Amino acid sequence: MDDLQVVTLDRRPSVLPKEHGAYGPLLFPLLTALTVGRRTPSALLLGAAAVCAFLTHEPLLVLLGQRGPRAAREQRSLARIWFTSTAVAAAAFAATAILTMRPSVSSIGTFAAPVVLAAALVILIASRREHRGAG
Repeated sequence: MDDLQVVTLDRRPSVLPKEHGAYGPLLFPLLTALTVGRRTPSALLLGAAAVCAFLTHEPLLVLLGQRGPRAAREQRSLARIWFTSTAVAAAAFAATAILTMRPSVSSIGTFAAPVVLAAALVILIASRREHRGAG
């Protein structure tokens, strides 16, 4: 009989989103908009801001302890770095996009809905109701 070898996978801590189904609602509309619409610098910058904002979610949950005590203990420093860097990048990309937009596009109304929805998401995360019916 041959000797069996046990192979273990290297399980490095990661703060990338665990729910892989979450990538679709971000990427499909983004890629569709960039394929069908005009790929202006501001559009590409807004897309980059959206991806960075998406990547802040999982580290935020780790920092708030919503991924369990083990994740909070083992991944806190990595989550802090990821959250800070992706949040700063999202803000920088969004600000640069707004500054490079035509004045007719960069009105308050253009960004009202995303800002309100982002604020609602922050409230749902903080109240631990993100994965409930309202979330």
